Amino acid sequence: MKNNATGKIYSIFQYLFLVLMGLVLSFILPALFSAAAVSYFCIMAAVFSGIFFILYRKNISDRVYAAVISVMTISMLVFQILYFRQGVYVPKPPGDPEAVYVGVKELVINGRFLESNWYYLAYPHQLFSTFIYAVANRVFVYAGMEGPISHFATYTLNAFMTCMGFVLFCLGIKRISDNKISLFSGFLFFVNLSYYSSVRYIYPHELSVFFICAVIFLSCVFFTEKRNKQRYLKAAALGFTTAVALSVEGIFAIALIAVAIVIMLSPRGTSRVISEILCLSAGFFIALLLINLLYASMSVIDRTDEEKYKFPVSHWIAMGLSESGMFNQDDYDIVIGSETKLEKQDQTASLIKERFTSRGLFETIGFYYNKEKTVWIGSFYGQSISAIDRSAYNKAYRGLLFVMIFLSQLFQIIQKKKAYEKKDIENFAFAKIWICGLFLFFLIWEVSPVYLFSSLPIVIFAASQAFVNIDYLNK
Repeated sequence: MKNNATGKIYSIFQYLFLVLMGLVLSFILPALFSAAAVSYFCIMAAVFSGIFFILYRKNISDRVYAAVISVMTISMLVFQILYFRQGVYVPKPPGDPEAVYVGVKELVINGRFLESNWYYLAYPHQLFSTFIYAVANRVFVYAGMEGPISHFATYTLNAFMTCMGFVLFCLGIKRISDNKISLFSGFLFFVNLSYYSSVRYIYPHELSVFFICAVIFLSCVFFTEKRNKQRYLKAAALGFTTAVALSVEGIFAIALIAVAIVIMLSPRGTSRVISEILCLSAGFFIALLLINLLYASMSVIDRTDEEKYKFPVSHWIAMGLSESGMFNQDDYDIVIGSETKLEKQDQTASLIKERFTSRGLFETIGFYYNKEKTVWIGSFYGQSISAIDRSAYNKAYRGLLFVMIFLSQLFQIIQKKKAYEKKDIENFAFAKIWICGLFLFFLIWEVSPVYLFSSLPIVIFAASQAFVNIDYLNK
């Protein structure tokens, strides 16, 4: 009975996901109507098809696989380091990057926040990344490097962690498919220009690439594990890692929800499903507890004025309903000017009600459409390489990824094969649910084009299924 019910639920989800991907393509495809973007799209499509054709006809041994992954990893590291020659990036306009930069310096010099203390009371989600960068730079200073922030060493750390994320990503794909598809998926990751220039920023987004890839890897390890006891242990490890990733980038909370949904949809017995969710939750909350204990033991932040500076969750929801759905200075000034928690909540609740009721039906639909469009086609990170038009390249790159996801989903529906029986629900469903979660998040929250940067690995992961489907057709 459970198998039939969950199978039907997932079948309905397959159609809903196809519609959602069609909507995302309606954002992206019009943005490709330029000579440069169309050229990049066609070139990449031809190159990707050629590489896959070559890989598909070859028997890729583990030794060859390891050699190719090593070459790509080293090349990625070298290309990132080449960006160091473009100079040191020091954020000067007031904003989050500057605040994190100052916070790292204060922790390295003083061991606690001083002028930036109010910022971390208002935005505690930036604390973990700041702490990681500060600890790393303390080590760099002890090693004799110029401080308090060694830009070369910090950028190298960013580059190294991105490359380690790349390796974990490839190993995760290998776990649920084979060497050929893993190599091709790694190539999709490798040609994302944003991963190269973002290395010059001291900000959570750069660290997030490693942590999302760690979550993807452990998800693949968990979903492919057949032994019950091992599944429980790996569920706990996945929950733990997801909590750490969440501490770097709050949007990764979607990963925990996606994995929990897939567990509930699995054909395993009710008691096993409950046990796996409990293990997942236990690992998650243990990690959060340890992180909070670390903060408390280090005493890096003075919480005396926490009520005065802490922003309520409703602040970002209200900002997400502003004219553009992006950062709104007036909203910020209102909240920062309120003295108590109750005043902040009342102010933001009033803004939410006013903005939500001020739009008519069609105006609301247009507003949300444009808000989503801002994220899915927006530019983030990256300087030009040679004569490459970065903006056109990034749009073509993302466009190709979502075309692959859309066609892959369409293939499954046309084939009328039960993904539930093919174990697709445990191999790729969590990526699809994760992407749906991103879409819903962008509807509710304040948005910025850079928000998609942290989640691009899961988009690449979902696109990889297109080649699994090609492999399936030829068997």
